[in-house]
Amino acid sequence: SDGQVLANGGWQGAGANNGFARMVLPVVRAIASRWYGFYYYVPSFRETMDKVSSRLASVVRLHLGSRCHPGTGLAYRPQRVLHLYEYEASGACREVRETLSMLDLDYVCLPCPLEDPLAETLAREGRWRLDAREKGGNGLLPMLLDPDTLALVSGPDIVPYLWENYGPLCGELD
Repeated sequence: SDGQVLANGGWQGAGANNGFARMVLPVVRAIASRWYGFYYYVPSFRETMDKVSSRLASVVRLHLGSRCHPGTGLAYRPQRVLHLYEYEASGACREVRETLSMLDLDYVCLPCPLEDPLAETLAREGRWRLDAREKGGNGLLPMLLDPDTLALVSGPDIVPYLWENYGPLCGELD
């Protein structure tokens, strides 16, 4: 066993890492709580950081997803809304969101934040991540549920799936 963080903030594990974790974990928790508190309680700093990081990500990705693909008006549209299980910090999830925007597809975003080992509560995972696991996604994000075809697509297979089923040339690529 690699060890785990307990609900009371203690550490349970095997081997030499146990003593090290007992020393380091409170320091990491203190730094994280200070940063978290500063970030969320100083609105001007938070707004500036959110804008800068969002702009930077858009520039690096060449503003993909900011415009619809020219042929999407004639493409097949799903009858029901797609469900995307994702988390904000993932590049793969961002690529899927950009593709959904380019194809002008409606979807429900179900945020699945990463497990937080520093959380003080017993509920350390988001409710949608648990829902994704129950549906059979085994924790691999992003994950797309297409209610029309009952397809459950995850990881790098989502973008090709979207272009093949809802892109301007859907059906012509076979």
